[in-house]
Amino acid sequence: MAFQLASPLLLLTFMVSLTMAIMARLVPEMNILIVGFPVRIGVGLVGLTLFVPLLVRYSSEVSRMVVTFISGVAGGA
Repeated sequence: MAFQLASPLLLLTFMVSLTMAIMARLVPEMNILIVGFPVRIGVGLVGLTLFVPLLVRYSSEVSRMVVTFISGVAGGA
């Protein structure tokens, strides 16, 4: 479940890193380290604001399933 929750932002971070790697090969004069950090932070914050509503919805469904499972196990014992 943790991988499912983290996968959208992991994919987004991977795409930013891939884009920065391509830019480093195409424009070697540009310092990707200096440009990459603010770009990665900005894209991460934008992605987080877009994925938080989905994260809350998914987390509430998972917590309901956990409560149902625990009540079933506790009631069966």
